[in-house]
Amino acid sequence: MIAIEQVWRLIDRKASRLPEEDVPLDLAVGRILAAPARADVDQPPFDQSAMDGFALGALPGKTSFRVVVHIAAGHAVSRRLRPGEAARILTGGMVPRGAVAVARQEDCAVCGDMVRVRTPCPPDANIRRRGAILRAGAEILSDGRRFLPGAAGLLAACGVSHLRVVRRPKIEHLITGDEILPADRPLTAGRLRDANGPLLRALLGAMGLRPRQKHLPDSAAALRRATQTSEADLVLISGGSGPGERDHARAALEAAGFVIHCSSVNSRPGRPLIFASRGQRVAFGLPGNPLAHFVGFHAFVRRALARMEGSVPPRFIRATLRAVVRDPGDGRRSWFPARLTSGARGNEARLLPWKHSGDLTPLVEANALLLDDGDARPPRAGDCVALLPTFDTMEAA
Repeated sequence: MIAIEQVWRLIDRKASRLPEEDVPLDLAVGRILAAPARADVDQPPFDQSAMDGFALGALPGKTSFRVVVHIAAGHAVSRRLRPGEAARILTGGMVPRGAVAVARQEDCAVCGDMVRVRTPCPPDANIRRRGAILRAGAEILSDGRRFLPGAAGLLAACGVSHLRVVRRPKIEHLITGDEILPADRPLTAGRLRDANGPLLRALLGAMGLRPRQKHLPDSAAALRRATQTSEADLVLISGGSGPGERDHARAALEAAGFVIHCSSVNSRPGRPLIFASRGQRVAFGLPGNPLAHFVGFHAFVRRALARMEGSVPPRFIRATLRAVVRDPGDGRRSWFPARLTSGARGNEARLLPWKHSGDLTPLVEANALLLDDGDARPPRAGDCVALLPTFDTMEAA
């Protein structure tokens, strides 16, 4: 039985960044950039009016101007304004050369081809100068950054239609167990509905990943064939990771050429966790109990996925415990499902009760996991503890 931190070090060594690919901007959300994204033009690309109004070729103290040209958005203008001249201009329009400011239309009075500015208009007022946001060639997003939807507008405005990103991992999820039935099937004696398949599909789906899932019987030959024929970057086997006579995950992975790096972890739940690799491919054997699945995914699988996409592994954050559960433990380091909130008093957490590793009820609320220190004293209310968030959003207290 090896330490949790030792498994993390093994994952960091064996799970490596996947190859790169070019994808259209609208398909790149959530992906990690493999090369910087740069602007091909200044932003704004020309002096631009921020208001509907009048561009002024002003003389000091002058308030009346002759309107000599009308400029709408999208229209180029070559006319240079002389002192005492003005241009009627709409928001987004190209400010003509010679203009020193744009007066808002509500501050102006028009009479024929003359406009009078009723309110003093300082130099550069309401003009967005060329390159004020960034210059052509400037780096918008750096290598290793995750592309968030808010960046799409700026990238498109700067001529970026495709991004160089790290390829998404191909994931195969093998769900074992003669007792497992799909959720829409009626139960019969001795059978259970599949919880792990939908659970992992939802967890991976929240990361923008779509696993290929297969249901297999408790058959060493069936699991061996499925593992040997898999071409996935990441193979996940649900169930069969322990040392029992009907636990076939280890033997199937070895038959497929995977090297087993660990098969027993000082973790509760989730002791019979297998981590293996074959070249750049990695595999996990996850204990069949659903709570152990949830813990194993967030504690270990997410770390491997982060290394494969070239991002930073999930980080623990600090919070104050406001509610605890009675738990005698069994000598292993324990994970506790928790509800993490943020408020005026900082980050706070309350532990959620669970009866055993097959208990799914705490996962309805859980958005974090507390990992205890492995000492004899259980967590207490008021302790400052480290929690691993299981989702990016945090509830407000």
